[in-house]
Amino acid sequence: MKIVLFCFFGLFIFIRCGKLSDKVKPMITIISPHTKDTIPGVDNEVTMQFTASDNDALTSLILEISDINGINYFADTKQIFGTSYTYKNSFIVSKHSKMKELIMTVHVLDENKNETVVTSDFYLAPKL
Repeated sequence: MKIVLFCFFGLFIFIRCGKLSDKVKPMITIISPHTKDTIPGVDNEVTMQFTASDNDALTSLILEISDINGINYFADTKQIFGTSYTYKNSFIVSKHSKMKELIMTVHVLDENKNETVVTSDFYLAPKL
């Protein structure tokens, strides 16, 4: 009985320590908008979509869209669970008279505080 208990305790410690030493950062794949995309000036609805995955467990994401001057156009934060997550959302940019460059920044964190940050810069054509 002592041997079984000792083996169980040893296995528990081994598994727990393995999780603490996780150094694998989450992966992010941006689906939309791609870098250097130009969104037509007809409606300027920006659809943001990406996937995130991790070998262990995801915990949170932060999404920000701003222009090159740092003016924020959209932001979202979420607690996420599991080893994979798909994000899809959209927003409308009001009428503007010249081409605008926007930057989408996605931060994803796993349960061991490994972080990945990915950016995609894209353009909004002026509305006619």
